[in-house]
Amino acid sequence: MTQSRAISRYAEAFFMFAKDEAFLDKAYSDAQRILEIFSGHRELTVFLKNPVIKADKKAAVIDKVFQKHVSSKTLAFMHLIVANSRENLLIEIFKQFNKLFFEHHHIVDAEIVTAVPIKEGTIENLKSFISKLSGYKQVELKNKVDEKIIGGFSLKYNDKLLDASVLHELDRIRKEISN
Repeated sequence: MTQSRAISRYAEAFFMFAKDEAFLDKAYSDAQRILEIFSGHRELTVFLKNPVIKADKKAAVIDKVFQKHVSSKTLAFMHLIVANSRENLLIEIFKQFNKLFFEHHHIVDAEIVTAVPIKEGTIENLKSFISKLSGYKQVELKNKVDEKIIGGFSLKYNDKLLDASVLHELDRIRKEISN
């Protein structure tokens, strides 16, 4: 089974389990917390992806790191993943689970990259714009600051990209001139 198929299957199975067991919102908050912990501890990711380390040691580390932060059902799911030697896919499985949660609740996940932080009022206007554009009721918008884009913005949601940055325009002009 390819990795992407395994990621989708595990994420879908966890989503269906959480939905059937009526702990979907808790499972989502668990997934958020898991991804947060992984992003702050690169060594944990390296440890879990190491094929030399035995599954029982990985399960013990998962218990120690996550037991106080996630529900017992989510922890049991993580143990299942380790038992099936798929721990290297944990991060991607929970990212995919979040996508399924957003689809279920008609939420679009969006990211806007700007050269400077955006004011709160502007963020609310952008959420309304993205909601109309995408057809989703709710928008989760993250503002990433990247001075390299010089000005303008780059907006990503679903599989779409709207790049209205100065950097993009300069690249386009550079390519036009070189051809």
